[in-house]
Amino acid sequence: MRKNDYLSINANLKIIRRGKKGLWCADFNIGNNHKRVSLKTVDQKTAIEMAEKMSLEIAKGDFKAQPAKVSLDSGVELYLRMVQSEERSRKTLVKYTQVLKELRGLLSKKGVNYLCQIDSSDFDDYRIHRKAMLSGKTVYNECVIFKQFMKFCKSRKLIPENPIAELRLNKPKANKRKAPSQEEVAKMLASVLKEDKIFILSLATTGMRSGELQRLQKEDVDLAGNWIHIVSRPGLPTKTGQSRKVPIHPILRKALEDYKPLKNAKWFFPGKGGKQGWANVKKLNDRLQKTLITTGLPSGRIDGYTVHSLRHFMESFGINHGVPQRAMDLWLGHTGGKSMSAIYYMMTDKESQDFMARLEFCFDSNPLSREA
Repeated sequence: MRKNDYLSINANLKIIRRGKKGLWCADFNIGNNHKRVSLKTVDQKTAIEMAEKMSLEIAKGDFKAQPAKVSLDSGVELYLRMVQSEERSRKTLVKYTQVLKELRGLLSKKGVNYLCQIDSSDFDDYRIHRKAMLSGKTVYNECVIFKQFMKFCKSRKLIPENPIAELRLNKPKANKRKAPSQEEVAKMLASVLKEDKIFILSLATTGMRSGELQRLQKEDVDLAGNWIHIVSRPGLPTKTGQSRKVPIHPILRKALEDYKPLKNAKWFFPGKGGKQGWANVKKLNDRLQKTLITTGLPSGRIDGYTVHSLRHFMESFGINHGVPQRAMDLWLGHTGGKSMSAIYYMMTDKESQDFMARLEFCFDSNPLSREA
């Protein structure tokens, strides 16, 4: 080492010129820990000034060394492991993985490979990029994941500061979705394929989510007690992570009594092939869309109906025919109520069964009896 490449600032701190570029580094001790920090300059005078300032900070105990740079890939991996450790649903984990993969792709194109390189402009660029192809609600949800990811990085000391912590998102107003009328649901039942009638009737008279219907096991359909149990199981949780039960309406009961599930099948509604062996609700929705078009009913998520619209029908029909809102929330598995009734409301099994029995659907008394 040449003499000019080594300068002593004081007894504790020295500066050394290192590397091919000749950058100056500060070399010092804090307690029993040896530190070496790049000053990122080749100018000796500037390096001395920075070192003297650093020496004062060390003496006052104010010096904070920059943490080692953490790659974006490492940060994403750590975050997804945290999400997985919290036993979030598989659907949530898949969604987070997809969003962060999209984020990594965009940042990589901008030359951002380390967490410490992310700034507020990257957040704006991501929103602009996704708005070109997604709805406002979906973009909002993805940006929430982006903010949660950066908050996690700050909490785990992967970055010294969170550059988007103060940024605020305006939640888009929810678009009111159409609910089919009772006459339209009856028309669907009369027009869909015979094997799909039991699915449409079950969704329309219970308000189940299609994924919950898909995962019904044989023991969940209790004809003796007149209940359908929607069970949150390990690895197959409900959306809220809670179990519930819904009374079986007399019209649905007649159809379920006539329905013959496969003897050796795990699921009450088994599918044809597929990895899990359950009914494919995506294909069910595709078939329903074709039926809606041929019968002249509105179709599609934006201005029409999907299988999820049957859930909207059940809530609207039930509330309009005297079922209390809180009772309907319990049937549908809604947990977002902010009033005290969400905590204090109680409903006995008899009251629940009575509320269901009072609903007078105008469907065919046995909608499964006719061919499509």
